[in-house]
Amino acid sequence: MTDETNFWDDCYAEGKTGWDRGEAHPALSKWLESGLLLSCDIIVPGCGRGYEVVKLAESGFDVTAIDLANEPVQHLREQLVGHEANSRVVQKSIFDFWPSQTVDAVYEQTCLC
Repeated sequence: MTDETNFWDDCYAEGKTGWDRGEAHPALSKWLESGLLLSCDIIVPGCGRGYEVVKLAESGFDVTAIDLANEPVQHLREQLVGHEANSRVVQKSIFDFWPSQTVDAVYEQTCLC
């Protein structure tokens, strides 16, 4: 494990996850209900526990979720059972990830800020 991995794993272990609201962002639900977001290939960098990833997969998007920390990745994999055909969870740094094909969109809300 790298120091970066240890840092994020420690944050989850200690409950220092102020960015985690426990559900998908309300704006995403509104966008999906409005029909403004069309199903596409989408990447979610720094997905954490992946509430948005699950919502997107349930809505028919082909989603690639990326996060470095073990706990949220394992949590997300459990939540995506039944959506394996259109979802993929990658455990690595977003700086080391290169998609194998072109994607249509990136959904990001707290990773890059």
